[in-house]
Amino acid sequence: MRNLKGIISMAVLVALLASMLVPVTASAEPVTPASFYGTVTVDGANAAIGTVISGSVVDAEGTITVETITVKTAGSFGGKSSLDGKLVISTDNSADIGKTVEFYIKPKGSAGYFTANETSTYNYESGAQEIALTVETTEDITPPEVISTSPTNGGSTTSSSTAVKATFSESIQLIDADLITITNSTVTATPTVASAILTIPHASFSNGSYTVNIGAGAVADLAGNLLADNYTWTFTKKSSSGGGGGGGGGGGSSSSTTTTTSSGISGHSISGADGASVSIPSGVTGKNKNGLVITSTSSITLTQVVSPGAYPGNFQIGGLFFNVEPNGATFSDNITITLPYDPALVPEGSVPFISWYNSTTGTWEALVTASIDYVNHTVTAYTKHFTVFAVFTMTKETSAPTEATPSVTITTPVSPVATPTIPPSSTPVITTSTPAASSSSAAPASVPPTTPAQSNTGLIVTIIVIVVVVILVVVLVVNKNKKKSGK
Repeated sequence: MRNLKGIISMAVLVALLASMLVPVTASAEPVTPASFYGTVTVDGANAAIGTVISGSVVDAEGTITVETITVKTAGSFGGKSSLDGKLVISTDNSADIGKTVEFYIKPKGSAGYFTANETSTYNYESGAQEIALTVETTEDITPPEVISTSPTNGGSTTSSSTAVKATFSESIQLIDADLITITNSTVTATPTVASAILTIPHASFSNGSYTVNIGAGAVADLAGNLLADNYTWTFTKKSSSGGGGGGGGGGGSSSSTTTTTSSGISGHSISGADGASVSIPSGVTGKNKNGLVITSTSSITLTQVVSPGAYPGNFQIGGLFFNVEPNGATFSDNITITLPYDPALVPEGSVPFISWYNSTTGTWEALVTASIDYVNHTVTAYTKHFTVFAVFTMTKETSAPTEATPSVTITTPVSPVATPTIPPSSTPVITTSTPAASSSSAAPASVPPTTPAQSNTGLIVTIIVIVVVVILVVVLVVNKNKKKSGK
C-alpha cells in the first residue's frame, strides 16, 4: 500500500512538472479596435475611386480582424465624423496594444496589395487616427507615343490656318521645341502642351503638301521618359471645293469661329474649331457677367485653350479644352454644348463626359450628359453658363461604393509585401460579412501574407500526461487486487 501511494505521488508530480514545462500562451480577451482615416496617394497621384486599403499588426500575438475600406473620393479614405467609414483593425489579445500597424493598398485595377510607406501604432484610446498613406507601385520606364494627329496622316485640309496637333499616349512636357518642324512651312512660336496634346503654331498654309516632324527627345512624359523615335506625318492643303453662292460659308475651322451671326441668339448654333459648338434653343435668352442682354451670336466664341487647373486623379483627359465666351454669361434655361473627344483617349469600358471649370473653387464639375455620338466622337451636355469646358473619361466601375465595407479575418504578415502578387502558400480563406446592399464593396481577391495561428499544444500535452497517470493508477490497483486474490 505504501509503495502504491508513492507511485501515485510520483506520477502526479511528473504530470505537474510536464505541464509547467509547456509554454503558457496569453488568453484571448476583448480589445477595443483601432480605426484609421486620411489621405492616400498612388505613384504620386490621388488614389482612384475603387482603391482598397487594408492593414495588420506586425508580430501580433492575437488573431487580427480587418474591415477594409474602399476609396470613394479620389485621394482620401474614410473621415473624421462618426458617420464616416474607417479602416478598422481588431485584435483579441491586449498584448498587441502599442504594436506597429502596417497598411496595404490595392490600387484600382491592381491584382494585389502594395505595402504603404507609412506605419502607425495600435492605439484605440485616442480615437480614430488620421494618417496620410503613400505607395509606389512600378517604375514608369515607358516612353510616350503619338497615337493620333490632326490633320491625319495622309489626309487633307482646306483651311490655311488649320490646327496642327499630335495626341500622345500619356501626358507630356515639352523638352526641345527646335526638334519640331513643318516642311514647306514655319513653326511660328513655341508649341504648346495641354495634357497629352501637342499643338504646333505655324505660318499660313498655301496649297501643297506638308510634313510634320516631331524629333526624338522633343517631348517627354511626366516621368521624364523621352520620345524614343522621330514621328513624322504628311497632309495636303487643298482649295475649298465650294464657291460663292449667296454668302455661304466655306473652309475649315479655326480655333475661334462663329458660323451664325444675327440680331438675336435664341434658336441659333455657334460652332468653333474641331467640331465644338454651342446650341441655344428657341426662347432662351442670355446675359453677360455684367447683366447685359446678349443680343448677337457674334460675341460668342469657342477657343481652344490649355487646362486652367488640375483635375481629379480619377479623371482622364478625353479631348481638348475650350473656353466659351463671353465668360461668365448665364442663360434663362439649359443650352447645350458639344465637344469632340479622341477615341484613342477613351479606354474600353469608359464613358466620355463634359466638365466645366469652377474658377471660384478651382475644381472641375461634371455636366449632365445629353447624348454621346460614338460615330462622330462627340459629347453633348446641358449647361446654363459659359466658362472653360473639356471632355474627360471615367471608367464605368468608378461609381462611389456604398458605406458598408467587407470584413476580412487575417493573421499577421511576416514580412512587407514586396509585389502586388501575394504568395499563395500563406493566403488565408477570406470570408465577408457585407450586407446585401453593399455588393459594390467586394472583398479583396488576395490579402497580405499570414503566419499560422497559435496552437493548443500545451493543453494537449497536459491531457496526455493526465491520461497516462490515470492508466498507471488503474494498472497498479488491478495488480494489487490480483495479489490479494492470490493469497
